[in-house]
Amino acid sequence: MVSSRAQALSIAELGALALSDAAAALDSADSAAAFLGALDHNRRIWTRLGEVAATLSWTVPDSELVAYALRTTDPSVAAAGRDDHIQSLIDINTRLSAQLAGGDADLARLRERARALWEAEGRDGADGLGGWLVATIEGWAD
Repeated sequence: MVSSRAQALSIAELGALALSDAAAALDSADSAAAFLGALDHNRRIWTRLGEVAATLSWTVPDSELVAYALRTTDPSVAAAGRDDHIQSLIDINTRLSAQLAGGDADLARLRERARALWEAEGRDGADGLGGWLVATIEGWAD
């Protein structure tokens, strides 16, 4: 079940923020290591959101979109360097993030709430807010 630390944010809200961060990480990756880290980060998010979507019968993301994201973030596929696929994933992350958040304007409000929760737990900067978001999503069904 959802941990008490995330009670103030729904799984959709957590997913919206994580996808927004994941899109930004891919878009700003300026080295091979940063790019591979961003791909792994995206893969972790999409794996869990796919499971959540199936469990909760969400209509978005649907199984085809999840499969596309997982194929695109597969290290063996990504190594081929298909910039068009990566750009598509960035665009998908951005659109789905806004949809899960209820609109672009809500992302800023959600980020403020998430930061307050993260700080209330006494989090340091080791993994940052983004790491907390992913860990919370990954622990959602635990």
